[in-house]
Amino acid sequence: MLGTRHIYALRGTVRRSFSVLNGMSDDLLISMNMGHSIGGTSQASLVESLVKAGVLTTPRVQDVFRKLDRGDFTLHPSPPEDTYANRPLKIGTIATISTPQQHAQVIELLEPHLQPGHAAIDVGCGSGYLTAAMALLVGDSGHVTGVDIVPSLLELSQRNVAKAKLPSTITWKASSGKSILTPGVTYDCIHIGVAVESMDHVDALASQLNPNGGLVVALGYAGAEQTLLKVAKSEAGEITKRAVMSVLCQPLLDEAPAALPPPETRTDKLRRVQAELEAWKAVFEATHERAPTRDDMLNDAVAKELFAQFARLRK
Repeated sequence: MLGTRHIYALRGTVRRSFSVLNGMSDDLLISMNMGHSIGGTSQASLVESLVKAGVLTTPRVQDVFRKLDRGDFTLHPSPPEDTYANRPLKIGTIATISTPQQHAQVIELLEPHLQPGHAAIDVGCGSGYLTAAMALLVGDSGHVTGVDIVPSLLELSQRNVAKAKLPSTITWKASSGKSILTPGVTYDCIHIGVAVESMDHVDALASQLNPNGGLVVALGYAGAEQTLLKVAKSEAGEITKRAVMSVLCQPLLDEAPAALPPPETRTDKLRRVQAELEAWKAVFEATHERAPTRDDMLNDAVAKELFAQFARLRK
C-alpha cells in the first residue's frame, strides 16, 4: 500500500516534464524498448508478438485479443503495417487508439476483476477496443459501461464494437465532465483511460469499487510523464495502490473539445487562392487605375506567392 511518503514521491514523479532535456523514467524507456519487438501485419501476428514479449500472459486475455481485430477499431482503414504496429493511431481531434502493448498491459492488470458476471466501466472509451475486451471477459452474465465526453468518439466506439458482434452487455454513456462515475453505483472493475491530477480523485474512484474490485488510472498532469496506478479493494474493504509504470495520457476534461473545421480540400484551396488573387487585383486596379500586368504581380510579394500557389494547385 502506498503510504504518505510514497504518495508524495509519486506526485513528484508525475510533475516531471516529458522532454528531451529531462529524459524519461527507466520504466518508460524499458516499456518503449520492449515495444520495438511488438507488432505485425495482422491481428494474429500482433498477438503472437505480444505473447512472445511477455505482455500477454493470461490465456483468456490472449483469446480475447485474438478475437478482437485492431483493424476494426481504427477511424480510417490503414495499411496493415500501420494498423498492427505498436504505436497509437489518431481517431479524433485529440484522441488516439492506444498502442497494442498498452491495451494488453491494462487488460492483464484488470483481468482478475473481469470475471464472468462482473460489472465494469471504461471511462474514455475512445475506439471501444478495451470496452469490447472487457465485455468478452465478463461474458453474457456481466455488464460493461462505455463512457466518453466526446460525442463523436462515443459514436465511433459503438460502431466499432458492433463490428465485433458482441452480446448486448454494453451500455453507452456520455460523460458530463469530471464527475465521471454515477454516485452510489459500484463496480468490480474500473478503467479510466485519461489522467486525473490528484490522489484525492483516485481515492474517490476507488470508493466505488466492490470488494475484490480493481481500478487502473493514470495519475499526473497534462504534458508530463504520468504514473499508471493499479488500485485494488480487498474483501474487507482495504485499499492498496501500486505504481505500475510511467505513461502519457490525455487529461480528464471538463467538457468536450471544440470540433476542428474539416481539412481544406485541394478544390477549396484553389477557390480560396483564386478569390485572394481577385481581391489583390481589385485593390491594384483601384490604386493604379489600370489592370495589373504579369510583371506587376511578380514584383509584389503577396501576389507572387498567391500566383505560385495558384499555379501549383492547377497542375
